[in-house]
Amino acid sequence: MSKTSEYEFNRQGDFMSTIIQILCKQRCR
Repeated sequence: MSKTSEYEFNRQGDFMSTIIQILCKQRCR
């Protein structure tokens, strides 16, 4: 695995977790 792809994967993971958090907040309301 190259450094760039690993970095992109980490960024994508953070993006997904952020989306999930936003969805959870909207559902709780």
